[in-house]
Amino acid sequence: MTQSKPENNKVAIMQPTYLPWAGYFNMMNYADIFVMLDDVQFNKRSWQQRNKILFQGAEKILTISVKSKGLANQKILDVEIADYRDLSRHFEQIKSSYKNSFFFYQISDGLKSIYNSRFEKLIDLNIALINFFKEILEIKTKIIFASNLNITGSKSQLMLNILNSINTGTFLSAPGSRKYIEDEGILQNQGFKINYFEQTPIEYKQFNSSVFLPYLSIIDLIANVGIDSARKDFYMKYKETNLL
Repeated sequence: MTQSKPENNKVAIMQPTYLPWAGYFNMMNYADIFVMLDDVQFNKRSWQQRNKILFQGAEKILTISVKSKGLANQKILDVEIADYRDLSRHFEQIKSSYKNSFFFYQISDGLKSIYNSRFEKLIDLNIALINFFKEILEIKTKIIFASNLNITGSKSQLMLNILNSINTGTFLSAPGSRKYIEDEGILQNQGFKINYFEQTPIEYKQFNSSVFLPYLSIIDLIANVGIDSARKDFYMKYKETNLL
């Protein structure tokens, strides 16, 4: 008979994304513990090194170049930035895109300070940006790095090992993981409750765009509506569906 698990401490497990969209932070806020999955294989041209902003009414992808030659199996925490000048280029692009929006001034200095730093590793840049937005959005969720847990495994088995190490019974999963979780059945068989955190962006007025473009970096939301509204009116009201 499967032993029941404690359902308190909802745990989300996500990779450290570059300039995440608002839903990433909404999921973080909903969780009690947020595990940064930093010790799995890095996939080049993934959201770990790129994301989207709004530029002249259209989506524009910003990509951090990384060292990859002969490093096909490197882990996320080991990935090095190939050209630190990408950082200053990205900030200038962000500033050019949002300087005339109503609320970019609220985050411009903080972003400039981060992008003026010479990070050697991609994860250090990503975490600096994530922590910056986490703080201004007043998210209190505890963050744990998977690399500090000394756990191995893949897919559901890895999730199982992480969850067991934290002693929780509720896994807050992104919907993209649903197929392999349900196909493998490991977490269900071990008595875990799985909440699939699906989100639909709420529209807001975007500067210099006649059509709403969703899933852009959190920068877009804050630059257009401001920190207070991002936290209260839009950020907190992202829809939570299919929490099973």
